[in-house]
Amino acid sequence: MRVTKNQYLSSVFGSLIALGCVAAEPDAYEDAQVLGSCAGMLDFMAEVQAANGNAETAKSYNQKANSWRIASMGALTEAGWMEENVVTTTDSIYNASLTKWKSKAEMASQSLASDLSDATKVCLEFNEKQEEYRKREKHRRLGS
Repeated sequence: MRVTKNQYLSSVFGSLIALGCVAAEPDAYEDAQVLGSCAGMLDFMAEVQAANGNAETAKSYNQKANSWRIASMGALTEAGWMEENVVTTTDSIYNASLTKWKSKAEMASQSLASDLSDATKVCLEFNEKQEEYRKREKHRRLGS
């Protein structure tokens, strides 16, 4: 029996839904991607500041990165992801971003500064959403 492309895609899509890997709210899933990526970039900036002896600034970046990670978890939750997948997925998004920035720095990428500037602009555009997702997620987790 030959399986058509549409049958195959329907099967894969059905499996992803069953695993909680397809967002009920596509916008919230896309937001989670951006929020997690921003968290990785902020932690990269923390590492840069720490390496330059700026402990207080590094701590500030770490705290901001944590807020963005919480917001990413909130967005995934609102996207309908199963609870057991929210943290690992957020960590994956965050780690991929952090690794990307570390790789660019290690390769002494000539575009690192402009890439960071561009990423910062995107994150600034999402700052209000970050606040909203973070507050709702903290409320869900703390129950207050």
